[in-house]
Amino acid sequence: IDDGVAADPFMKSVLKTCVPANVRLATFNVEKAAVRLKKGFAGDKCIVLVKYPETLYRLMKKGIVFSEINIGGMGVSGDRKKFFRNISASEEEKRMMKELIEAGAHITVRIIAEDSETDISKNAVERWKSANI
Repeated sequence: IDDGVAADPFMKSVLKTCVPANVRLATFNVEKAAVRLKKGFAGDKCIVLVKYPETLYRLMKKGIVFSEINIGGMGVSGDRKKFFRNISASEEEKRMMKELIEAGAHITVRIIAEDSETDISKNAVERWKSANI
């Protein structure tokens, strides 16, 4: 789910080459994703990928709150600062993630599939509250 990717035929074709033939890929902007997610998937397995925490935050504002969110590659760039191992976020992204947690999302970090999950929900909210985020 990404407004830019959903509007970019080249990126959509690149993504299609990354999934097995027996897996269906769909790309949505936030508006269309909210509608599709509310509709549900009737027993089908579904994985949702987003590029930025802002996308999850915007979906939350449309009534979609994921119970489980895993953060992968969020590297240092622009105003992002490291907050867990090699995971970085801007103050605005931390605020959005804090609101997602407060809305019921459980956020974990698993950088690669072989890593064990690290729950950051509780510690992050406490740490970010003390920083007035």
